[in-house]
Amino acid sequence: MPIGVPKVPFRNSGEEDAVWVDVDSEISNQLIGLMVYLSIENDTKDLYLFINSPGGWVIPRVAIYDTMQFVQPDVHTICIGLAASMGSFLLAGREIFSYGLHLPPGPEIKPNPPF
Repeated sequence: MPIGVPKVPFRNSGEEDAVWVDVDSEISNQLIGLMVYLSIENDTKDLYLFINSPGGWVIPRVAIYDTMQFVQPDVHTICIGLAASMGSFLLAGREIFSYGLHLPPGPEIKPNPPF
């Protein structure tokens, strides 16, 4: 876990598209640190997590899920494009009644079937 203020990616004025990155252990640690830092700074402001994920490693995403349960502010998850496998797990995030599930027109949600 990094110590200090987490690095926050941002868009410069003039940039139109957001940059999507794969969630690995390093990105997961940065996102967890950011969620904890923002919840300490102001626990009344909601957090928004935009998801466009074809799935991926389980452990980093479960760590993000656990942090979503831990932080005081409501965490809103918004699917932009695709939420498959562990992406759909993060999209479900918290109890649906506590924050709502935002689905813009046209997202694809593909959870894994149980074995």
